[in-house]
Amino acid sequence: MLFLTTNRMEDFDDAFYNRIHVSIRYEPLQMPERKTIWRQHLTRACKQNKNAGLWPDEAYDLLAKVEMNGRDIRNFTRTAFGYAQALGKDIEIGHVVLVVRNNLSLKSSPGLENFLGRLEEIGREVKSAMSSSNAVEDNTSPGGMTA
Repeated sequence: MLFLTTNRMEDFDDAFYNRIHVSIRYEPLQMPERKTIWRQHLTRACKQNKNAGLWPDEAYDLLAKVEMNGRDIRNFTRTAFGYAQALGKDIEIGHVVLVVRNNLSLKSSPGLENFLGRLEEIGREVKSAMSSSNAVEDNTSPGGMTA
């Protein structure tokens, strides 16, 4: 028994295709499915994050709007995670945006630049909120100075 996966069935010649006994077609992923896959992979990648809450729901919504398959989502997440680790940082929205921007064509993906721009805004908002939260904790922690 042999399992083959491809998104290029039209490239098989008839002699090869006639030797395939069972063929299962999968439709392209829809937004809710892509959102679930992004959430699963990023949740797994973020388990080692020092700071929780770096991924608001709107980030998953925007990522899901970009048409791609589950393999791409997994690969982009792994690459962003590796990049963040190399920098000694938690995986953040900016890391994923960088990987997506470097791997997808802005010309062939309608709206991609708008989605990525909004994701970058969300990333900045999250960082700002985390900085404010950490500053408040530093001022109120035992042994910390209060204003």
